[in-house]
Amino acid sequence: MRVTLRCGEGFDTHSDENLLTAAQRAHWLVRFGCRNGNCGACEATLLAGVIRGRDAVIDAAADPQPFLLCLARALSDLRIDLPADPLHGSVDLARRVY
Repeated sequence: MRVTLRCGEGFDTHSDENLLTAAQRAHWLVRFGCRNGNCGACEATLLAGVIRGRDAVIDAAADPQPFLLCLARALSDLRIDLPADPLHGSVDLARRVY
């Protein structure tokens, strides 16, 4: 499935991985802390699409919905707004090069 960011760029995700892992695999710099839903550092906004969170399925059809990347798995193609990154939102600077 494809995850498109507000800026128009994006990354692919597999049905068996959470969105934080998918973003990092695609070299996006995303804030995170605990990786299990306790810290809230990876909160993003679901603008379009359907995800499975820890306890429920979330559909952004009605309103944009906040969710945690570390707990979410895509059930459809998505459009999301990533949390503010420490590099002032530049897409080019936000890509991590290993």
